Amino acid sequence: MQRAAYFLLFGLLSPLLFGADSQASAGNQTAAAAPTVEPETVLLTYQVQSGKEDDVAKILKADWAALQKYGLVQEKPHLVLRGEDDAGKTYFVEIFTWKSADAADHVPAEIGALWDQIQKLCETRSGRQGIDIQTVEPVGAGN
Repeated sequence: MQRAAYFLLFGLLSPLLFGADSQASAGNQTAAAAPTVEPETVLLTYQVQSGKEDDVAKILKADWAALQKYGLVQEKPHLVLRGEDDAGKTYFVEIFTWKSADAADHVPAEIGALWDQIQKLCETRSGRQGIDIQTVEPVGAGN
């Protein structure tokens, strides 16, 4: 699923998963639920177009700096890995933790613009979107 689409979909599904409304104590007024404050660790796979690897690496670095600047992510873990698939095409894997599961729904325009740039440099491969995002959980001693 494309990164922007994932965050849009997550934003639409969040009310169903976490409760969109709570009844106010006075009258029948409905008050919005508090934002989700549970952290969320994500694993992103970027299927990078040939020749665009350095561009994607630079944008990922700028994206991480912006995410930190706005206080949206935990400092650790953060890992960016580079590999090649069976066809010899490059992909990157990025792992990080949002401070809040809904943080991605409220990113500044600066970050959204970086995401748009990355999306343009990735391609669909073997039935997978150019950017694949999965929620994961840490296991083992690092918990």
